[in-house]
Amino acid sequence: MATYKLTYFPCKALGELVRLVFVQAGVEYENNRLGFFPFGSAEWSSMKKTLPTVGQTLPILEVDGKTLSGHVCISRYLAEKFGLAGRRVRRMQSWLVLLTQWLTAGVQYYWPTSNRRTKS
Repeated sequence: MATYKLTYFPCKALGELVRLVFVQAGVEYENNRLGFFPFGSAEWSSMKKTLPTVGQTLPILEVDGKTLSGHVCISRYLAEKFGLAGRRVRRMQSWLVLLTQWLTAGVQYYWPTSNRRTKS
């Protein structure tokens, strides 16, 4: 049986979708949460130098010693592995709609349109 270790900060943001996939699938995983203030965290600073990912970003998922990165890639990988993505095109499309809505909601939450500068 595979072992999963998700590493992210102690907040929802990009790691929450991955956590939700684990919960929906009923699969146990290790939830490794780094120090909250990432730019001052010694743990994050030392880890960032060793990450094999482009841009050295979180979340990362370790599956039996292999590292995956990118919250969308991790979520799709897990959904397909756990049978949540569906085998038919229609079910896959439903999963992608859910994923897109999740990402759109996150963008709107962190960058609301009322705070954006408009050109005069």
